[in-house]
Amino acid sequence: MAPAIGTLDEGFPTDVEDRATNACNATADAARELTRARTVSAYYPKSPAAWATGERTADCWIAAERGSLPAVRSNAR
Repeated sequence: MAPAIGTLDEGFPTDVEDRATNACNATADAARELTRARTVSAYYPKSPAAWATGERTADCWIAAERGSLPAVRSNAR
């Protein structure tokens, strides 16, 4: 899931890391994937130059301490 963390008309935000982390945690929680045994990492545009490309989403990765994660279903047709 890649939640939006900004709009196209705003400049590079000073709180981009907080926005990405909060968005990824909220997305994982809504999908019921956020548990004590799992961690969520957010990857996002980390510089004004990257932000200037128009990228306004965070890529979210969920990792399990042990065991496996449930299969992810694709919405692609």
